[in-house]
Amino acid sequence: MGRGDRPLLADCAAPASPVVEIGGWEFAGRHDGWAVLFWRVDFRAARAAGVRARPEVGDLEPGSQGCVAVHCQRSRDHTRVDLAAAWELLAPDGRLLLVGHNDRGVRSMARELETELAQTGEILVNRSRGRVVAFTRADERTLTAPAANAIAVEDLELQAPPGVFSAGHLDPGTAMLLARLDACTAPERVLDCCCGIGPLGLCALRRWPTARAVLVDADHRAVMAAWENAESAGLSSRCDASWWESGEPLPYVEPFDLVLINPPAHRGDAVDVSAGLAAVQAAAAALAPGGSLMLVANRRLPYEAALGAFGAVERLEEQDGYKVLRLERVAGR
Repeated sequence: MGRGDRPLLADCAAPASPVVEIGGWEFAGRHDGWAVLFWRVDFRAARAAGVRARPEVGDLEPGSQGCVAVHCQRSRDHTRVDLAAAWELLAPDGRLLLVGHNDRGVRSMARELETELAQTGEILVNRSRGRVVAFTRADERTLTAPAANAIAVEDLELQAPPGVFSAGHLDPGTAMLLARLDACTAPERVLDCCCGIGPLGLCALRRWPTARAVLVDADHRAVMAAWENAESAGLSSRCDASWWESGEPLPYVEPFDLVLINPPAHRGDAVDVSAGLAAVQAAAAALAPGGSLMLVANRRLPYEAALGAFGAVERLEEQDGYKVLRLERVAGR
């Protein structure tokens, strides 16, 4: 859930039931509702606490919910997508709760909703760092969600939904790693770890027509986008996509000839390499002896030692604040 959002909803009662919470789970848990959680780590935590959790709105019936709470996200467009989905779920006279801290734009988002919905939001919680603002579905007005962005990657056009990593453009680190793929021996099995919308794994399948790829990511929206991009590119028959985070085993046991990874460097708003480091270690362990792992990361982040436990590590390139590393896995390590 969003940083510090939990206390904002701690004393809020659900105006009506059923209840859905998007981007958090404790409010839904208190009111026996559904929590919609895109990040695998949050989904697993909610399930472990006995809360009904799902990775997307899915088949929840439009107009069926008495109350939907939406947590502001780092990405404003992501929040807009969640708000549009929440509004569609609300029954007549149902209540939308906008939840968030000031540094996530909750005040300006509330003002936008007041204009679009032609109503004054009711402030349920107002603290120095954040607030909860309620709106009522009183008519047939709708909220419009931002569209996905099209990103050109080599000869592919990939769709990136709002809020996923590097949704507006191909990030420079991924571009650096793609430029180094020609140096790789043609693989049979490729793992794209922390795949995002799939640029590394899908470009690998384009380069090597006999290869198969597995794409995994902790963000469910990214996994779904990667799979849809694979289908659009005619590559879905040679790949699988799975929702996975680094605290659990990889869902595939057969070793890989080539692993590609651009690991996450943030958890929420803060720099935190722990999840990325765990993903790198899991990816390296999935590499077959003699196989190669190619990693791109901020040049200051410390991945060399973790990779060195599995074999010889070479720094192939360093520029514009990024580095590309290659691990050649040694048998028995």
